[in-house]
Amino acid sequence: DTGSVVQMISGEGPNSVLCGFSITGAVDAELGGGVYVNSVAGPRIIACNISNNTATYGGGGIFVQGSADIVDCGFTGNVAGAGGGAFYGLGGHATISGCDMFNNDAPQGSSIRLEAFQLTIENSELYDNIHYEDVPADAPLAAAESAVGLRIRHSTLYAVNFTALYTNVVIDSSKMYNTAITQCCGWGHELTMTGDTLLSCILDLYDNTTANLTDCWFSLGYLFSSGSTAILDRVVFDGSIFLDWNANLPYLRAENSTIRGSGIEMMREVSQFDSAAVDLVECIVVTEGDPIYAGSGSLRLTCTDLYGFTGEDWYDSPNMELDTSSVFFKDPRFCGPINGVATLQSNSPCLPENNECGVLIGALDVGCSCCEVSGDYNHNGYFELLDLDELLTWLFRDGADAFCMDEADVDYYAGVNILDLEWMARYLFEDGMPPAPCELSLIHI
Repeated sequence: DTGSVVQMISGEGPNSVLCGFSITGAVDAELGGGVYVNSVAGPRIIACNISNNTATYGGGGIFVQGSADIVDCGFTGNVAGAGGGAFYGLGGHATISGCDMFNNDAPQGSSIRLEAFQLTIENSELYDNIHYEDVPADAPLAAAESAVGLRIRHSTLYAVNFTALYTNVVIDSSKMYNTAITQCCGWGHELTMTGDTLLSCILDLYDNTTANLTDCWFSLGYLFSSGSTAILDRVVFDGSIFLDWNANLPYLRAENSTIRGSGIEMMREVSQFDSAAVDLVECIVVTEGDPIYAGSGSLRLTCTDLYGFTGEDWYDSPNMELDTSSVFFKDPRFCGPINGVATLQSNSPCLPENNECGVLIGALDVGCSCCEVSGDYNHNGYFELLDLDELLTWLFRDGADAFCMDEADVDYYAGVNILDLEWMARYLFEDGMPPAPCELSLIHI
């Protein structure tokens, strides 16, 4: 029908509830094809199906200028001529909880557009497939220019782009697949991500942004920082990190993080760095042979494991002087493929008991035993008399440690000691019990 299907323009408050309706068919509204909420209204909208509505400018599904609490609603097939296919917020605030947004389109924010608006999204799923040929494939999920703030909690975003310029963004315990967060957030605004999982995602930090990423996992990720600060804490980042300068100089600090992929690169030479451009503290960096490229910037490394580099040319910075006293170049010994599981084997040099720094290096702690064949002290694939001899040498003649001490602890009791030697001897010479299977080593982890 012409105009908005539902209008809330008379001061409707939270006691005004729109519940259980199918809202559909708007074809010629300028704002809010399905529902229009003006600046003096603040209703609750619950369990509604808002579908196949069109707005010539913004908010094909809903336009909110005041406030709204939107719960358990579905947004499908809504279209806006300018921005916010499903939702357009202007100058107010709203919460979207338990909702699905699918197949909504607009040139600016195919699902959501915000202007000077604060939006919280919780326990929701956004699947944003572009279905009109004249809508560009990179039309963003959310064009959030000049927004007050955007918060996404416990939600799933799949195959969408996300633009959040001049706004603070918080993403908490959410999953994002094939998603691009571009032009975020700019000019002193912040991005905060905690406990998020991202697969095949792009994170583009705009000039003078501060990004704080904690307990996150990026798989096949791409982090591009243009004149911004990125702080990584307990982050697993599988992908590429590029630093570029704009009006401001970029800075990357990673602490207790695992970075794997094509490494870290400063994209231009910058001679005026006075402090570290890249600061790695208690990190694992694994590459496919490419060096860390820092131009004329600065690189500071503390208790960091660098693995996979070709020869000694592990960084490409001719004018750089480095303190590598607490840097080592060892296989971190993950519990799975080098680009897969990021937990550590029990003999990893990145565990506190196995490195000179005495700290956990990398994002994740021990997750599996290194044991493959119980009793195999020399780790040659089978248990033999030579293993008994090497354990004897280790116990009484200051011999070399086993590659995996879990394999020497054949009784899995009180660590490796003379009781293990006795057990191995009885098995070899007196038909005693065989070494306990490696599976039992897992009880100590």
